[in-house]
Amino acid sequence: MDTGREYIGMTPCTVTFTGDGNGYFVTPKIEYVSTYVGGSATFTAEPPRGSTNLYPQSVSYRGNNRYVEGDKIPRGIFFDLHKPPP
Repeated sequence: MDTGREYIGMTPCTVTFTGDGNGYFVTPKIEYVSTYVGGSATFTAEPPRGSTNLYPQSVSYRGNNRYVEGDKIPRGIFFDLHKPPP
C-alpha cells in the first residue's frame, strides 16, 4: 500500500492545500475513501540525521465524510522537536 509519504521541504516551509471552499481539507480519492470513510492528511517533521535529544512529531487531520465533520485547515502547524511524542 502506498503510504503517500512525500518530502515537502526543510522547515520553515510553506505548503498550499486544496480546500472544499468551507475551510476543510479535500483528501485524495483512494480506494478506502468514500462518503462513509473520510481520508486523512498526516504531516510529520523529522529531526536531522545524527541529532540528539530531538524527536519526530506528527499531526493528522481528517477529511469530511457523510457522518463526521472533518478538520479545518489550520493557519499553520508548529512542531517542537524537543518534546518526546505522546
